[in-house]
Amino acid sequence: MGPSHQPLDRLPPLREHELVEWEEAYTAVEAYLQALRLRNRLLVAELVRSILWRASERRVKEPDKPVRILAMEEALTEIADWTQAIKTANIKLD
Repeated sequence: MGPSHQPLDRLPPLREHELVEWEEAYTAVEAYLQALRLRNRLLVAELVRSILWRASERRVKEPDKPVRILAMEEALTEIADWTQAIKTANIKLD
């Protein structure tokens, strides 16, 4: 993980109900990652940030889908991709 490549000034201003939706999505993603026993708080924060960023990009294309669902789908994809990368690396080492 490196520095964020997404400048915060590109984020649109949020109305109160949107802010609540994103806070709920943040909490859900963070809880999911902690349930996977990811204990490094900096790693979890970086993962949550990147997952929510991708969810926000999808939100533009899928405005009717709840933010929390978008975020959790992105979280599942992130973990699946990471797991596949580990499995592939292990196969190459064998």
